[in-house]
Amino acid sequence: MRTLLRGANILTADENNPYIRGADIVIEDDKIVYVGERKEHEDIDRIQYLHGFLITPGFINTHTHLAMTLFRGWGEDMELGKWLNEKIWPYEAKLTYEDVYYGSVAGIKEMLSTGTTSFVDMYFFENATIDAIHDSGIRAFITPGIIERDGWRERVNEVVALKNGINSDLVEIHLSLHGFYTCGPQVVEYVLEKAKQTGSFIHIHLLEAPWERGAIEEKHGKDFIKKYYEMGMFDKVYVLAAHGVWINDEELELLSSGSFALAHCPQSNLKLVSGIAPIWKYMGEGMVVSIGTDGAASNNNLDLLEEIRTAGMLGKFKAGDPEALPARELFYMLTKYGAKAVRRDDLGIIAPGKKADLVVWDIENVEWLPMWDTEMGMYAHIIYSVHSKASVKRTWVAGREVYRDGHLAVHINYKKGFEDSVRRIFGGEEA
Repeated sequence: MRTLLRGANILTADENNPYIRGADIVIEDDKIVYVGERKEHEDIDRIQYLHGFLITPGFINTHTHLAMTLFRGWGEDMELGKWLNEKIWPYEAKLTYEDVYYGSVAGIKEMLSTGTTSFVDMYFFENATIDAIHDSGIRAFITPGIIERDGWRERVNEVVALKNGINSDLVEIHLSLHGFYTCGPQVVEYVLEKAKQTGSFIHIHLLEAPWERGAIEEKHGKDFIKKYYEMGMFDKVYVLAAHGVWINDEELELLSSGSFALAHCPQSNLKLVSGIAPIWKYMGEGMVVSIGTDGAASNNNLDLLEEIRTAGMLGKFKAGDPEALPARELFYMLTKYGAKAVRRDDLGIIAPGKKADLVVWDIENVEWLPMWDTEMGMYAHIIYSVHSKASVKRTWVAGREVYRDGHLAVHINYKKGFEDSVRRIFGGEEA
C-alpha cells in the first residue's frame, strides 16, 4: 500500500531538512519513502490532501503506567511514600486482566488524541495491555513491573519468556526494576544477568524522591550507581530511568558517559513534591533526556504537550536562564530524543526509511495566530501555545491512520468495562 499525504507543512526533526512547506510524504506499508517538494509519484493507492495542516513525528512517552487511568483522581494531595502505601499498592492488588485492558484502551485513546504514537509502560497484567495495543494500533515498549516479593524470580522468567515469544511489529518487551528501594541486590543482579542474555534494556524509577537515597543505601550500600555500573548496568546493559531528580554530580558524570537515558516527568514530580530534575544541567553533560507523563494517577493526564510545556517553563525558571531549554530542544525531547531513549533510530524523525508514525495538526485554529511560518515559529507554537486536544486531528502509527477527529480507527467499547472496573476496585470508597 502506497499512500500520499499532500500539501501539509512538515516539521521533521531532521536537522538536514527541518521544515518543508506544502510538501509531499509518501508512505509505503509502514515506512516513509519520500519527503519533500510536491511532485508526481508512481503507483499511489490513496491520497490525503492536507493543505492547512502541519505534520510532525509522533511523540514518544518514555515513562508511564498506562492502566493507571483507572486511578485518576484517586489519592490526591499526598506525598509519594504515603500515596503508594495507602492509595496505590493496596488497590493495585485487586486488579484483573479486564481492568488493565479497559484502563489501557482509555489511556491509548488519550495518548493518540494528544500526539503520542509510542510509549514505554511499566505495569502488571501486561498481556492485557499488549492486547489493547494490537486492538488500537499504537506502538509500545512493555517493561512488566518487577518488585521484590514472593515469586519475583518466576516473574522475571515470565517476562523473559514473553520477550522470547513475542511476534509483533508494534510491541517490544524489555525488563524492569521498580526501583532500587523496592528491589534488593539479589533481584537487581538477576534482572541484570537476564538483560545481558536477552539484549533487553532495563526500565527503572531512579532517585525520584528526597527520601529515596537513604532507603536505597540501606539495601545496596553507598555508591550503588558505581557498584552496578561495574557489574555492567548503565554500561553493557542500557538503562532507561524515570525521574532522576536527585542524581548527584559524581553519578551524573558516570551516567552521562554510560548506556543511559532519562525520562523526565516534571508534572508528576511537582504534584508529589518529589523535586525538579535539573535537566538543563544533565543535557549539558551529554545525557539523553526524553519526556514522560508518569501514570495518570499522579499527573493526572497523558498529554505530552502539556508535559513538555511544563518542562520548558519550569526548567528556565529553575536554571535562572531564559535561554535554557530552547523550544527546538524541547521538541526533540518529544521526538528524536525519545527515539534515542528507546534505542530506535527509525522513530522520531520524518525522513525516508523511518517508520510512518505521524501527527497531523490543524494550524488554522486561532491558537496558531499569528502564523509564524518558519521552523522556529513552529517550535514556539507547538511548545508554548497549542492545545493538543484542539489541534491534533489525525494520528498515524506504522503507516496506518489509527485516530481521527476524536475517534479511534477501530471501535472498542471500553467505557462500560472501565466504569465497572472502577466500581469493583474502589467499592464505593471516596477518593
